[in-house]
Amino acid sequence: MRRIVLTAAFSFILATPAWAGFQQGWSAYYRGEYATALRELRPVAEQGHPAAQINLGIMYEEGQGVAQDYAEALKWFRRAARQDYAEGQFKLGEMYAAGKGVPQDHGQAIEWYEKAAAQRDTQAMIELGILYNEGKGTDPDKLQAFKWYRLAVTYLPPGAFRNEVIGKKDKIAVAMTRDQVHQAEAMAQLWEKNTQQTAKATAAPASAPARASDASIREVQEDLATLGYDPGPADGKIGPRTRRAIRAFESDSGLSVTGEISASLRTVLREERMIKTEGASGS
Repeated sequence: MRRIVLTAAFSFILATPAWAGFQQGWSAYYRGEYATALRELRPVAEQGHPAAQINLGIMYEEGQGVAQDYAEALKWFRRAARQDYAEGQFKLGEMYAAGKGVPQDHGQAIEWYEKAAAQRDTQAMIELGILYNEGKGTDPDKLQAFKWYRLAVTYLPPGAFRNEVIGKKDKIAVAMTRDQVHQAEAMAQLWEKNTQQTAKATAAPASAPARASDASIREVQEDLATLGYDPGPADGKIGPRTRRAIRAFESDSGLSVTGEISASLRTVLREERMIKTEGASGS
């Protein structure tokens, strides 16, 4: 189980007032003063800072200072994950793997763990090794399991926990041929190479976004209406009413408030609509 973690690097991301609130909330949490932690962390999380969002989500997940509420925990984990924050992606993977607040779905867990692993999250790599070894959410695959354990070992610091992961990797290797071990090693090296190339491409300046098509606009309008916002008629035109609905949704979802249609907006809308549909079918 992961706990609230304060990192020195994150202090450079937060603006000074927000950082002060986060630090006070973090300190209160470790003193067991959950009411104070909630009071300090919530406004920072609402400003969009992913570490505060994760910490708030953990408190709801574990019922610390609040009634246990997996749906509320999921909301905050999703907001952090949407900012490409590895801890948020890992926590979403955990929730899907355990079926907390969502139907248990190991396939979805694998997707979120892989996103976190791409940012060198070693715990996500270990969970992937477990899922591939046990065939949960996928067919059993010793090569993939070995690959993920091998990658986790690469990034873990020396110590007892790393030695434990090495033991799990070696146990899988016993059931593999020498050629399969070499193949899995090559898969790990290729993953590292591809991940580095993707990181470089992502860091490159983005080109100007293309204009949304009428069909895309209609889809966004329909999603907004389904989620309880009021974009007006689904006519494929972005008028003031649709822009207001987009801004309201962006604000509620922890996205940058632009009033414009973007790939990230459409992804989040689809995800939220799917969650609402799943909830309705399960009720």
